[in-house]
Amino acid sequence: MPRTACRALTLFMAFLGTGAVLAGEPAAKFSVAHIFGDHMVLQRGREVPVWGTAPAGSEVTVKVAGKSASAKADAEGKWTVKIGPLEAGGPHEMTVAGGGGSATFKDVLVGEVWFASGQSNMMTPVSFEFEDIAKKELAAADRPQIRLRRGVWGGKWEVCTPESAKSFSGLAYFFGRDLHEALKVPIGLVAIFQGGSPIETFMSKESIVEAATPERKAGVKGAGGCWPDIEKLIPYGVAGAIWYQGEGGSGVNRYDLTFEVMLKDWRTRWGREDLPFLFVQLSGPDKGMKPTVPGEGGGIHPGVYGTHLLQFQCLRIPNTGMILAADYEVSRDSWMGHPKNRVELGRRMALLARGMVYGEKDKIVWGSPLPESMTVQGNKVLLKFRHAGQGLKAKGNEKGEVSGFSVGGRYVAARIAAPGAVELTVDKGVSGKSIQYMPCSTEGNLVNSADLPAPIFSVDEKWFAEQARPSGDKPGEPKGERR
Repeated sequence: MPRTACRALTLFMAFLGTGAVLAGEPAAKFSVAHIFGDHMVLQRGREVPVWGTAPAGSEVTVKVAGKSASAKADAEGKWTVKIGPLEAGGPHEMTVAGGGGSATFKDVLVGEVWFASGQSNMMTPVSFEFEDIAKKELAAADRPQIRLRRGVWGGKWEVCTPESAKSFSGLAYFFGRDLHEALKVPIGLVAIFQGGSPIETFMSKESIVEAATPERKAGVKGAGGCWPDIEKLIPYGVAGAIWYQGEGGSGVNRYDLTFEVMLKDWRTRWGREDLPFLFVQLSGPDKGMKPTVPGEGGGIHPGVYGTHLLQFQCLRIPNTGMILAADYEVSRDSWMGHPKNRVELGRRMALLARGMVYGEKDKIVWGSPLPESMTVQGNKVLLKFRHAGQGLKAKGNEKGEVSGFSVGGRYVAARIAAPGAVELTVDKGVSGKSIQYMPCSTEGNLVNSADLPAPIFSVDEKWFAEQARPSGDKPGEPKGERR
C-alpha cells in the first residue's frame, strides 16, 4: 500500500459501505465484506466470522470445508455468520448465499492467519534485504501454502510467489515462512502499514481520546489514517498480530500508555481479550554515534532510547511478547534505523509465536532473556533471567564477560555467573538506582542458547518486587490456553 493510501482511505471510506455496496444504493443490498476473496486463508481451530449486508430479516448461509452455518440480517441489513471450527487444509470453495444474492470464493485454505501492522519498518519489503539474501530468498518464495494481502479496501489475497513476495513486508513474510515450516499448515498474512507515522495512525478516534492526556483530548479530530482499513479487517479470524512501530512515537501521551489503550481497543473489537500481540523493540543507532555514558546524549535522538524503555514496559500487558532489533547498527546492518536482516527478525518473531501461541514453550527456546530476580551480596549483584535455554552466553567473548550493563548511570563489569544468571560488580550498591542494559543503545552481547539477545531494559528494586506475580501474568509470558 503506498505511503498516502492510509490517509486517502479516511476520506474514501466515507463514501463506501461495508461490502460491495456503493453510497446511494440500498444499504440492504447483498454483499460480503471486502476482506473475503479468492485465495484467502481462514483461521483454523475456532469459529470464523463471515459478515456483510442483505435485506433485513433475510437468511444468509455460508458453506465451506464441508460445514454450513446461517444467520439472519438485522434491521439495518447487517449479518454475521460464525462457521467452524475448521481444520487446516484445502483448497476449498466457500459460498455465501441469501437475500437475493450470492458469492463464491475459490482456492480457500484453512490455517493460521496473522495481522501485521506498523510504520516503515513493517512496510519495508523482502527486496530491501542485502542483495545476496534477497536474491536467494525470493528464488525460494514459490510457496502456494502462504497467502499475502496488502490492506483490506483495494487489496486482494495473493498466492505467495517470488513476484508477490518481492514487494510484501519483509518481516511479515519471513515470520510467516518460518511459521509455515514449523507448523506445516497454510499461513495467511494481512499487512496494513504507513511509514513515518505515530501510533495514533492505527487507532480509532475513541481510543485516541481515551489515551490522550487531558490537555490533548480536545485536539483529537478523528481516527488515525489507517484505522478505516483496520476497522474493515475486524473481526476477521486471526491467530494474533505482529507490530513494528515506535519511531513515530505517540503524539497524545507516553508511548506505553497509548500502546496499551490501542491494544485494549483492538482486543475488545475482535472479542479476544487475550489476542496475542508480538512486537519489535526498535533498532539502535550508528555504532559510532553512541554516547559513552547513559543519559549523556550523543548522536541518538533521546526519544528513541526512551521508546526502547517504554516498549520494554509494554511487556506488563498480558499475552504480549517482544523481540529485539537493537543489535543491528545503522552503519552495517541497516539504513536509517531500518534493519536489513529481516530473515533473522522473522526467525525471532516466529519462535516467539511458537512459544506463546502454539504450545511449544516447553519444547524450544522461544523468547529473549528477560530479567526475573535480583540478589545483592556486598558489591556483587546477581541478576537471574528467564528464557536462558541451555545457558546464557556472552556472545563473542570466551571469558563470559558481558558488555552493556550500567548501574546508576555508570558502566559496570558483568560476567556469566550461572546458566541463567549474570553477576554485576558495583561500587556503592544498587539501592535507589536503575540497572540498565544497553543504555542509549550501547553495544551488548548477552544472548541465550538460541542466540536470542536480551532486550534493552531499565529495572530497579521496585520492578523486581513486581515479578512476584503469578507466572501466567509475568511480562513476556503466555496467558491461558492456546487460542
